Amino acid sequence: MSWNIEIACIQDAETSSLDTFVPDVFVPSNETLGFEAATSVFRDTDLCVSRMKDWVVVIDTACRFSNAEKFLPEGCAQHDAYVFQISNHPIEIHYQHGGTAV
Repeated sequence: MSWNIEIACIQDAETSSLDTFVPDVFVPSNETLGFEAATSVFRDTDLCVSRMKDWVVVIDTACRFSNAEKFLPEGCAQHDAYVFQISNHPIEIHYQHGGTAV
């Protein structure tokens, strides 16, 4: 597992396409990975995306989601989203309706 990693958890009871939650600059690979590979620093700038019941989980080893204005997909605007950064300085951010929840 990469030491600095961000995990975005986006609530989606509507079962939208996973593409909705990934910025357009990424291209799906249809590759299936285990947790160790999905969180590896060797993923470099790739994202790993999965659905777990009513949640979409996006793993980013480059820690870009905490800067939501640039990297949080527009698809999250209608959903609750939680971003967790696991690092020396952990971060937890809750987004609702396209903005930071109070």
